[in-house]
Amino acid sequence: MQPLHVKTEFLVDGFMIEGKIASFSEETRVLLLQGPSSLFFKELGIALRARGASVTRLGFCPGDRLYWSRRAGRFIRCAVAKDAFCKWIEQFLSTERPTDIVMLGDGRFYHRETLAVAKRLPVRPRFHIIEHGLIRPGWILVEPNGMGSASIIPRTFRPSEQHEAPIAPAMVPSTFLRYAALDVAYHTAGMMFGRCYNRHYVRHSIDPPHREYAGWVRKLLLRPRSLLGSTRDLRRIEDADGRPVFLFPLQLESDFQIRDHGGGLNLREHLDRVLRSFARQAPKDALLIVKRHPLDSGLTPWQQIISSACLSLGIEDRVIYLERGVLQRLLDVSQGVITINSSVGLQAILRGIPCLTLGSAVFDLPGLTSPGSIDRFWRKRTPPDPVIASRFHDFVLARYHVPGAFNGSGLRIGAATLAERICA
Repeated sequence: MQPLHVKTEFLVDGFMIEGKIASFSEETRVLLLQGPSSLFFKELGIALRARGASVTRLGFCPGDRLYWSRRAGRFIRCAVAKDAFCKWIEQFLSTERPTDIVMLGDGRFYHRETLAVAKRLPVRPRFHIIEHGLIRPGWILVEPNGMGSASIIPRTFRPSEQHEAPIAPAMVPSTFLRYAALDVAYHTAGMMFGRCYNRHYVRHSIDPPHREYAGWVRKLLLRPRSLLGSTRDLRRIEDADGRPVFLFPLQLESDFQIRDHGGGLNLREHLDRVLRSFARQAPKDALLIVKRHPLDSGLTPWQQIISSACLSLGIEDRVIYLERGVLQRLLDVSQGVITINSSVGLQAILRGIPCLTLGSAVFDLPGLTSPGSIDRFWRKRTPPDPVIASRFHDFVLARYHVPGAFNGSGLRIGAATLAERICA
């Protein structure tokens, strides 16, 4: 059965988009691109087929095939050269005419090109761009247009409107060991069979997997020393005795939120900007906590970079670098949070803590983030409006999230709720 179509202007969550879009028909045809390095897309395919949808998965590397099953739908290996992919995907989409396309993030080469081509089609499929939730744990973010600066969340939020936030069912989170095992298996398959499977594969990470794993091994070996240092520094933070404390959580250098939506600077440049501003403008008794991302591989020597910069700026006794630490405890003692666009910023806002964003963040809105420059933030910052913050929380959960996770007991919950959303 051919899909029905609506007019050349249509709404996606109240946001006007030009062009035609496939509307609901008797058959929902779903195209899956690359997903998490877990069994999530396999379970999603099974859940979609159970609801009557046809499912096609494009595989670009051996890891994509490793976590797939015939029960989840058709699998097509794509091994075309980078400069030929745009034409190939255009022909594929024109022939297959999917009603829906699902992908993890929109920064990978294959995802970015597919989105660009699909948005030019006479009949545009619906997009479901998934990521870890803005609210965590237990939620999956589902964007209909793009991430970061391409998100329609800031343009569709109305502070005057109220939404009833859904409640996520209880889930048992995945262990780090399981997460690591799935990731290692995914990338090991690529290292072993990648050349013969797809010699044109465009890797989305900055560092090759073997380098990242080497960093993780070194990080594991240094863990005892890291624990001792973090325990000592946490005591120093908790004994701040009324001194103003600020938190700057580092993100991952490879994160597309930094690479594509970081305001034109990389992570090291943002860090340098924060440290220099802190040295110039922060109160002399203020403390700045720089917290390493928990999934940082350890390849970048942040300790040495920060120590060297602080020494040259004369603030070595006012900046604390933490490799470990419970985020909630750090937020408890913070008078302000500076972030590029991490979801830590939204956590701070929901706790009533002033937050300044340096990049493109979907929660960088009047009434939520503190206006003004970073130099101003140290001495004069604006706390979030609690009513607007509460409504934003309910809004993003109700409109742009489904309960679930990419691993653990939430995996099948997430696959089922996302499939329900696609086939509704």
